[in-house]
Amino acid sequence: MEKLEKLRIEIDKLDKDIAVLLEKRFKVSMHIIKQKKEEKLPLFHPEREHEIINRVCSYVSDERFIEEIKCIQNLIIRMSRQVQSKYMFQKHIFIIGFMGSGKTTIAKKVADMLAMNMIEMDSAIEQRCNQPISDIFHMKGEGFFREMEHALLSEITESEVKSVVSTGGGIVLKESNVHLLKKHGTVIWLKATPKDIFLRLSKDAQRPLLKDNMSIERIEKMMNERDAAYRQVADFSIQTSHKKIDDIALEIVKFLGSVHDDK
Repeated sequence: MEKLEKLRIEIDKLDKDIAVLLEKRFKVSMHIIKQKKEEKLPLFHPEREHEIINRVCSYVSDERFIEEIKCIQNLIIRMSRQVQSKYMFQKHIFIIGFMGSGKTTIAKKVADMLAMNMIEMDSAIEQRCNQPISDIFHMKGEGFFREMEHALLSEITESEVKSVVSTGGGIVLKESNVHLLKKHGTVIWLKATPKDIFLRLSKDAQRPLLKDNMSIERIEKMMNERDAAYRQVADFSIQTSHKKIDDIALEIVKFLGSVHDDK
């Protein structure tokens, strides 16, 4: 038992050393993000992160622990990004746009790059109602859905945890939602051509507003009807047609890094 106790004391000391070093690392990370902001440098630098991980692994003398240390270093880097995001973003990041514009996919990618929480509003409403969106529209009506949507948005904006939020396509139709979006977030508008929207949605039977009239003409009409509402609330817009997911997300992150002080 005496030998075990000594080993435990050694572990406790090592844990203390790790905690102190991590605290120092996070503080340096905050200085780095401030410097990047001043010099207008990209916030997200995956090549640099890969270099760090490879270099840290090269320090390991016992190969039995390389994979574990690699995993830990990955987590340290992600937590450093989270610390930086807490400093950078004092408001939520709202992703808006017509259905099928890529909101959920892009929101997930941006949230991953910034190590932020991600919320998909339609999925959250489905979980609360224990029903798919199409059934909610059919059984309770669009009005009920819009009230649920507004209630969820209000909850999100009241949270101290800032998130990347994928909104529903019609969230801008309610003026009270527009007020919340503009007041509590930076709003990114994803755009796509009607043809691309049609191709993305043509196999999706769960879109209640297009369920019985899925056509490029119908999509274009709805997009034109909502265009002014999207434009009114958006801080930044980006075309998603014929672009890679990573490229879209990187462009959004670049924009976010340039405007956070002004919002």
